[in-house]
Amino acid sequence: MIGRISYNRWLAVFASVFILTGCGKDDFRHAEDDSILFRVNTPEVTLTKGEVTDETVETASVVTVYETSVSGGALFNGSQLTPEKNGEEYTGVWKPESGSTWSNYEYANLTFHATAYSPRNAVGNGLTIKSKGHEIMVSQPHVYDPSSNIDFLYAQEVRVPTDISRKRVIPMNLEHAMAKVELYVYCSDAMANDDQITIAINELNIEGIHTDLTMVYAPQSTVEKWSRKDYGQADATYTLPAGFSVKARNDENMSDNLAMEFIAVPIGKADMMAELNISYSVSVSSVDGGTPVEFEASFELADYTSAGWMSNHKVKYELMIDTGISLKGRITDWIEVDYIEGVVLPEIKGEQS
Repeated sequence: MIGRISYNRWLAVFASVFILTGCGKDDFRHAEDDSILFRVNTPEVTLTKGEVTDETVETASVVTVYETSVSGGALFNGSQLTPEKNGEEYTGVWKPESGSTWSNYEYANLTFHATAYSPRNAVGNGLTIKSKGHEIMVSQPHVYDPSSNIDFLYAQEVRVPTDISRKRVIPMNLEHAMAKVELYVYCSDAMANDDQITIAINELNIEGIHTDLTMVYAPQSTVEKWSRKDYGQADATYTLPAGFSVKARNDENMSDNLAMEFIAVPIGKADMMAELNISYSVSVSSVDGGTPVEFEASFELADYTSAGWMSNHKVKYELMIDTGISLKGRITDWIEVDYIEGVVLPEIKGEQS
């Protein structure tokens, strides 16, 4: 799991950074190797490890590093990184395509940040990266389509004194720039186990989805490196596709109750006007021949999460249908990456440093 490492911390304790991130064999290079190299630390990969092959890495992820301090854009103005292998195993070290070396640059300090995204549905189809990676524009689908959601990762800047950084690997700690929203729908055990009761969802939607976002990077800021510049109108409505079957809650496999999931523009509680609406029917076969009784309910989602839909967080809503209906929401860190969520990076076998 990757925690956020602040800019001030790097400035204050850089001399110990390689102790904090690990001083394994890959953090030091042979004396003749003067390359500028990176260690890409990512959220956990949740798919089966054996499925992460050279082909999936090549087709599922692009990791790009940027240099934020040197003027003129001569160094790492969007240089793509390639994962290094030792035989058949990935080492965790990534090389820039430029093949730059420390001796090429006579600067007291260098400062880097990075992004990662999936080329499958990102750049050219909703993701635009501009100005040496300092401005990123994201456009999510305007109708519910989780396979077309745009996800990308970013790494906060790392400032490295060049005189003590040679032969070392610069750590890039990637995290999600977006938020993940999941909606689980289930009914009580009593209703699910009564074969006379039938529950049908007539309509379920989330209104007020922000679909457009511009994020800007502020290298000089010591408080917040990435911040929202603006976002588009909250005019999209995501609707649950037809055919969802309401079951009792399955604690061992909550995916049985997963009704909707999508990647959301990160917004704070004060800005979030999203509303969940549900129309459903309940019928009992022994009462009036099972004539359906209609029910409706609406929930302001800002009231059910303590901090809105925030960057690098997963928001989980649970909607339970019983004699009444209730909603609860909670926020956790979003530390997982899989095919659906967009970015797949290679498995690092053996002991990681």
